[in-house]
Amino acid sequence: QSLLIPNLLTLKLIIRGGKYLSTPESTVLALYRYLDEQAPFSTQLSWDNSGLLVGNPGQEVRSCVFALDVTKEVIDFAKLHHVQLIITHHPVIFSPIKNVTEENLVWQLIRDNISVISAHSNLDLAVGCVNDALAEALCLEDVRPFVNADSIGRIGRLPNCMKAADFAEYIQDRLGQASDVAFTACGPVHTVALVGGAGGDYLHEASTCGVDAYLTGELRHHEWMEAQRLPISVYTAGHYATEAVVLQCLCTRFKEKFSGIQFFCCDSSNVMSL
Repeated sequence: QSLLIPNLLTLKLIIRGGKYLSTPESTVLALYRYLDEQAPFSTQLSWDNSGLLVGNPGQEVRSCVFALDVTKEVIDFAKLHHVQLIITHHPVIFSPIKNVTEENLVWQLIRDNISVISAHSNLDLAVGCVNDALAEALCLEDVRPFVNADSIGRIGRLPNCMKAADFAEYIQDRLGQASDVAFTACGPVHTVALVGGAGGDYLHEASTCGVDAYLTGELRHHEWMEAQRLPISVYTAGHYATEAVVLQCLCTRFKEKFSGIQFFCCDSSNVMSL
């Protein structure tokens, strides 16, 4: 990684160097540490780029926005409300950056002194985060991890058994307007496996763990072809809808921990203040 991207190792060096050892609870570093307790950055998968990606660990935070992605609209909101920190699920820096011009979101963040922490695969893996929030949104019971899938997915039981088409309507109702449900039907649905976001890699695990259906955010074309051959119903509800459920959960936890900071939660249609 470029030295300009302060990753976990850089942050550890800063801490060990003593510069921020006496950091007040209202800094970027304090919020990073709390998020690290919820979803350890050390657990992120090898291809990921989670961590403090833009900004200064010692920056004071008076307002913070949670969002799935850093977008121009999120930055504009942050500027309007004098926000110092954005916490996202998807990394604002993922692929290598070859230049940073005024059209680039990273340039805009640096210009406006807004820090960004991104928690991606570590938030997918963590207990009580993306996939548990999705299971809770669907009111699943007896929720447990996949056995052979890095614990990234969850398995649970619906309160009532329902027809495959009825479960599609149920997903739409529980996840709201942001969801866009498509499915292949294969009998009644009572037990469900799920992975928020892009969960095509877990199709096989889902089909062999004894469930009636598998729900994820999106599948590629060849994955849909595979899904039609499986002995379970397979559903997609949109990448955004199956991950955005975690934002409100995080907002609530951080509000309880940092009572002196104002938190906002961004979804696809509006911004809510907590």
